[in-house]
Amino acid sequence: MDTNMVREWFGTARTTVDEGARYLLRLAVDEEVKGMTGLYFDQGRPERADPQAYDEEARRRLRELTLRWISLHRV
Repeated sequence: MDTNMVREWFGTARTTVDEGARYLLRLAVDEEVKGMTGLYFDQGRPERADPQAYDEEARRRLRELTLRWISLHRV
C-alpha cells in the first residue's frame, strides 16, 4: 500500500491504500478464505512467502529475539 513506511523502505508502492484495504477486508470477511490460516497472501492471492519464512531455525531465532525484546519493553 502507498504508505509512508512502504515509500521509506521500498521506494514505490505496488498498490493504493484503497486497493490494500480491499485485500485486507476480503481476508477478514470473505467466505472464500474462511478458515484459511497460516498462509501468505500477495495482493489478495495465496502465494509462497520468502523462503526464510519456512526455515525452522530462522523462525526459532526470530521467536527467541522477539520474546527477549518484548520482555525488555513491558509496561
